Formats: sequence, C-alpha cells, structure tokens
Amino acid sequence: MSVGLGTRVSNAPFDNAMFGFNMGVDALKPIKSFANDKVDTYGLLGLHFVQKGGKQSTDFMEMMNDNNSFTVNQLSIPIHAGVRYNFKRCSFFFDLGPYLAFGVGGSNDVDGLERKVVDLGLGFNLGIKFKKFGISMGYDKGFMNIAQYTQFDELNDKSNLKGDAFYMNLRWTLGKKSK
Repeated sequence: MSVGLGTRVSNAPFDNAMFGFNMGVDALKPIKSFANDKVDTYGLLGLHFVQKGGKQSTDFMEMMNDNNSFTVNQLSIPIHAGVRYNFKRCSFFFDLGPYLAFGVGGSNDVDGLERKVVDLGLGFNLGIKFKKFGISMGYDKGFMNIAQYTQFDELNDKSNLKGDAFYMNLRWTLGKKSK
C-alpha cells in the first residue's frame, strides 16, 4: 500500500507544476531468476488513484484568477516488471512499465476544457525498503491526451494536454513476507 504527494504538469498553456495526491495498492509476483540470492525479479500489478493536470503560466495580475489550473482524477493500473537488490537490513528496488488510466472526474472547471476518459503511458519507481516500510519516487509520462483546451479568442486555438507526474510515496507492505 502506498500514499504520497507529487507534482503534476501538462503542456502549454498549463505548463506550471502544481501539487497532487496519489494512493494505491500493488500486488507483487516473484519471477524465477537465475541470479544469486541478492537480486529478486518481480512483476507488479497495481490500482492507484492519481491526480494529473497543470497550472497556467500567468502574470502577477492574473494569479488570483480561479480558472488558471485544472485537475484530472484518474484510476491508474500500472503493469511493471522490476528488480530488487537485497541487503541485510534493507533492499533497493526499481520497476518500470506501462500504465492504463481511466478518468473519474475533475475537481475544478476551466472554461474551454474538455477532459478525456482514457490515458496510457509509461512509468517507473525507484526506492528503498526497510522490512515493511519503504519510500520511493517515481515518474509517469502520459502519451495520450488527458484534456483538450480551447482558448476562446479570435483564433479559437485548441491545445491537446498530456499529463506527466513526479511523485514521492511512503509504502507499507501488507502480509507475512517482508523480504
């Protein structure tokens, strides 16, 4: 089980970072390896609640405007492969793989913003674990549009917005095995 905070950012005009919240559960399945006892390989399948979006680059006079940021709440399903290097008191781990995410609404309304339902991308985690407690950092790079923004002016410009997120998580391992 993990919970954490991170920054999320989109592309122009919502290219300023803002804080987001994430939490989730992962199931790990050991993969048989021919390496020594120090290195474990595993497959990971998870279900996470993540927030993506961004904040508009604005000048000082427009900072109090309510419509300068957007958030897309998603349920994300990471499917990663990873390695864990074991020491006496801790282990280092790294996993990488694709994720599929489904939008579950947004927390604010921006004029001209249309949220998308599905996102697909690539993510990774890097961390350290002490028995049942751990800390990790990760990054998700979205490949699909999480929203489309239409700027209502004389040109009616449209921007397709992708979501990227950097996060730090606190982790707690459930179950008897705490290797």
